[in-house]
Amino acid sequence: MKYTHNYLTALAILMLITVASCKKTKEFETLTTKPMYEYYPMKVGKFIQYKGDSIYYNDVTGVVVRDTVKFDLREEFEAVYAGPDSIFGDYRIYVKIRYLGDSTWINQHTWYAQLDKNYLTKTEENLRFLKLNFPLKLGKTWNGNVYITEPDIDDPNQDNLDLNQFYDDWEYKIETINIPETINTLPFDSVMKVVEIEDSNKLEFKNVYSKYAANVGLVERKFEYLLTQQTAPSVLPFWRRAENGFTTTIKITSYN
Repeated sequence: MKYTHNYLTALAILMLITVASCKKTKEFETLTTKPMYEYYPMKVGKFIQYKGDSIYYNDVTGVVVRDTVKFDLREEFEAVYAGPDSIFGDYRIYVKIRYLGDSTWINQHTWYAQLDKNYLTKTEENLRFLKLNFPLKLGKTWNGNVYITEPDIDDPNQDNLDLNQFYDDWEYKIETINIPETINTLPFDSVMKVVEIEDSNKLEFKNVYSKYAANVGLVERKFEYLLTQQTAPSVLPFWRRAENGFTTTIKITSYN
């Protein structure tokens, strides 16, 4: 499937939202019954700041050009509705970006997050994702894009059509949980990795995951989507053969 430049740009912007050690997994005593909502805590005034890198691949008349963009990303939380237990609620998230060499923060997006006893959902650019499915446990899977429905085929916005097809039928999986990890010199006692998709063929490569730290929230995210028209067998990694697409990674640098 050929994707438009506008589509790839929109998808990359949407995602702008180091393992130092890997030790034996330490399970909570009541892992099978404890939901572990602490992996995405929300409160008024909360912020998380990230350092990000994006690499864009673009085939220009047979020559692949790779452009690198470095930036800071910041998420600020404001309650729309907070439950009396101070755990569940609906929150508005202001997403701000500051590019390398610039001191000015730019208001980039307004997203929404909803946490209830069963799910954490996030709405990003009118796409609703089921980010976490409680209770959390190693190896658990779910359809994280279940709320993203097929658009009207007569919709003139081809980019929207491509986005819905792109996100179809992803199976999220908790690959690791409750593992100590250091990210950008910040130590965390319990980190969970959720693989959202890991799939490839001769022409297309998708690798998307998110890491969450207990009592913090999202601490790292990678979104890698690469395309090539080369069908001949190759020992080179896909990113070396990629002609179009992008890789975006964000890692936490500070939080409150």
